[in-house]
Amino acid sequence: MPRIAIIDRADMNAEQARVYDVAKQTTGIVGGPYHAYIRLPKVFEACQHMRATLAAGPLSLRAIPGMPRRATRSPSASSRR
Repeated sequence: MPRIAIIDRADMNAEQARVYDVAKQTTGIVGGPYHAYIRLPKVFEACQHMRATLAAGPLSLRAIPGMPRRATRSPSASSRR
């Protein structure tokens, strides 16, 4: 049982539904911490914008939350063989 009840899309108010629908259409990410953020649509939307900003920035994919990670080997691990 989750600590915070998950609000079903049909039970959201107009502002919650708007930001949910935008997130669903753009990133598709509406679960995890966003279940809590949806209670404050401005926070939900700000987190979506922050995620997009980080993804467009100079960080590696590994440093960006929610981005797929490639399996990599450290050079020291391969040299020990």
